[in-house]
Amino acid sequence: MKLAALFSFLFLLFFHVVFVSAQELKQDADSAFHFYEVPTKHSYPGGIAVDSKGSVWFTQYRTNKLAIFTKAAYFKEYEVPTQGANPYDIAVDSNGNVWFVESGANQIGRFNPQSGKFDEYEIPTKKGEPTRIAIDKKGNIWFTEFAGNKIGVFDPKKKGFKEYDIPTELSQPVGIGVDPSGTIWFIETHGNKLGRLSPSTKKIKEYIIPFIFSAASELAIDKSGNIWFTSKRDFKLIKFTPSSEGFKDYPLPSRGVVEGITSDKNGAIWFCERYGRRVVRFTPSTATFTEFDMPMKDSKPIDIVADSNGNIWITEAVSNQLVKIDVSKLGALKKDEGLSIKFEPPKNLFK
Repeated sequence: MKLAALFSFLFLLFFHVVFVSAQELKQDADSAFHFYEVPTKHSYPGGIAVDSKGSVWFTQYRTNKLAIFTKAAYFKEYEVPTQGANPYDIAVDSNGNVWFVESGANQIGRFNPQSGKFDEYEIPTKKGEPTRIAIDKKGNIWFTEFAGNKIGVFDPKKKGFKEYDIPTELSQPVGIGVDPSGTIWFIETHGNKLGRLSPSTKKIKEYIIPFIFSAASELAIDKSGNIWFTSKRDFKLIKFTPSSEGFKDYPLPSRGVVEGITSDKNGAIWFCERYGRRVVRFTPSTATFTEFDMPMKDSKPIDIVADSNGNIWITEAVSNQLVKIDVSKLGALKKDEGLSIKFEPPKNLFK
């Protein structure tokens, strides 16, 4: 394993960190939607995560930065040391360290907010193309290698990598997550399979997705350990129950391309429809979809995460914004079992 770089930026941070008070776009006071302009223009906000303090972290794919939106409502931006790193997916560990994939540099990056230091670690497999990332309870960093056809793990204590070959060739793994038992789950986009890796046995088991050419990519794991993902080809939300090893599908109310997916504290599943200009909530207990249309014509929600209060945060690629949905203000919506409800924010939101 080659350690690509170890950087100390206490002095350089003076030049490489941008502090900006967030300007919330004008909107109705009682609106559930809150929009915040990202300071760097055309940054293409991508992966998103929330730390234990409630601050929101996200990557800026095009401008090669990490950014934080604090609870005090201001942004900080940090330049990733390696040029052309193309940071995308992001996660925060229990110590507050921010981990991210550098798909353009074939590295896993770590940022320590307390010291202002970046560490970057080169993945053993050349041109592995790390894509998505997840952290287990022991603090190990798991990631998919889209081009390398492997699942990788980095041990921060030993500063060492291990990689596991996926049985299916050219499977193109994307989404990855860790269930409550510590088992690793991942999506094989080209292989059309759901994969399970047991850290204790080091073995991978694959489950064929029961829809041909589903083009599944992202996944989320709920508090009960169920695996959720979507079939982009068939426009379905799919649940996999590990105990029964069974799949169950739910047809999406609209034919949108799903990009990000997450589970909130109540077990509801949320996802973005990138070209449908909407965010969708699925309530498993009633099998009900609720759609929320984004008011911007050029809206392209990319990734999504729920905070500890159950609020939803979204990165908007084209409009270059961070979006918060205050779920407490959505309570007035009525839901009938089996029906999908479409809610559209006020058209004068930005006037």
